[in-house]
Amino acid sequence: MKKLSILLISLLLLTLAGCNNSTQNAEVTFYLVADPQTELGDLPPETIEVEGCGTEFLVPHTVEYEDNEDNLANALNALFLNNEATYPGTDYADTTYISNLLAFTDEDSSGRLTVNLEGTLLHSGHCETPRYKGQVEKTIELYYPDAEYEVQINGDAQEWRCLGDESGFCE
Repeated sequence: MKKLSILLISLLLLTLAGCNNSTQNAEVTFYLVADPQTELGDLPPETIEVEGCGTEFLVPHTVEYEDNEDNLANALNALFLNNEATYPGTDYADTTYISNLLAFTDEDSSGRLTVNLEGTLLHSGHCETPRYKGQVEKTIELYYPDAEYEVQINGDAQEWRCLGDESGFCE
């Protein structure tokens, strides 16, 4: 009886150890928007200048996020997870905060990268568009600096490409 109890306890422990669903976290980096009044000298050296309704700066920000081995998708999803205008724990703005998106990536045999943003892309107007696109595109380029890539919204590359175009002629 004692051997059977020990065997059952051992099996239970092995089963519980095998069912450990704890997730590993990894550091991911994405870009946020610095306050336009911030002096360039006060920002990290990796800061990128973007034109919106005036010159503004994108700054890299690193957080811990669940690791699923797709660092780019992890970084974008960590960015999209935020729902506050100022990214928590920073003084930096996040223009993506009102969107409801998930990022998925796919790289074909030629090395061309497709980033599909699934869900609802929202932003607060034409001044936000360059910052929004900058946050996403500069994050992609951080992980794939030399890759040719295409961003899609719900499988439609034209929707991303024409985001912010007010001419009516974008294709």
